[in-house]
Order: sequence, then structure tokens, then C-alpha cells
Amino acid sequence: MYVRFISPWRAGNARGYFGLFQPAVEIVYDEATPYHFYLPIRELLDWFNDNLPKPAEGSFAVRSRRIRRDVGICWFQSDAKEMIANAHILASILNECDVPIRKVTTHNPGQLLYQDDHQIVAKPIASTPVCWH
Repeated sequence: MYVRFISPWRAGNARGYFGLFQPAVEIVYDEATPYHFYLPIRELLDWFNDNLPKPAEGSFAVRSRRIRRDVGICWFQSDAKEMIANAHILASILNECDVPIRKVTTHNPGQLLYQDDHQIVAKPIASTPVCWH
């Protein structure tokens, strides 16, 4: 099984269903964020930066008719217990900042584009839960 945390976050003009980290970064760089939220979010983002491998460049892309499109989304592997536990903590803090976060799971995330010990990147298929319901 694979685990993902999603939010109907709006970043600038971009709208869509983001994962956990985009809204967390936006909150950290928002000068209006109270310090009692800023500090734990910053510490968790630093922890993920130190412990979660970054997918290789191009890991989110597929080519169709010579056009490269970034369509991949990240999922934690279910045995990445520490990653998921820290993601739950981050999600709780973001919820307190009025950023709704929801956990979704699937057995079939789509076409595998990248994999490491903690996560995968997959191109979603029609049945992949990628949005807020």
C-alpha cells in the first residue's frame, strides 16, 4: 500500500491538489505565520530534507509526442513508518494553520517512475486517489 497526504492548496495562480510539502513551505515563508507554528514546521521540513531522498531530476516526467510533462506524484511506501509518522505531525500542524490536509492510500498508484526506500513517484491512472473528495 502507498500513502499520500493531499491538500486543496492554492499556490499563487496554480490551483490543484498538492502534497504535504508545498503548503508547508508556503506557510514557512509567509511572514504572517506565528512563530509557534513556524518553528515546528521548519524543524519538520528540515528533518525531511535530511532524511527523505529527493527523486532524481526527471523522475516526475513522461514523454508523449516528444513533449515532456511532469505528471508524477509522490507516495510514501507503507513501510516508511518514521516518514509517515512525521508526515502526520506536519499535517496536524498545517490543519491548525487552516490548511486542510487529508491522508489517502492506494494499492495502485499508477505507472512507477521512481522508487527509493521510502517513497515512489508514479503517473496516476484514473482510479488513483489524487484529489480532495
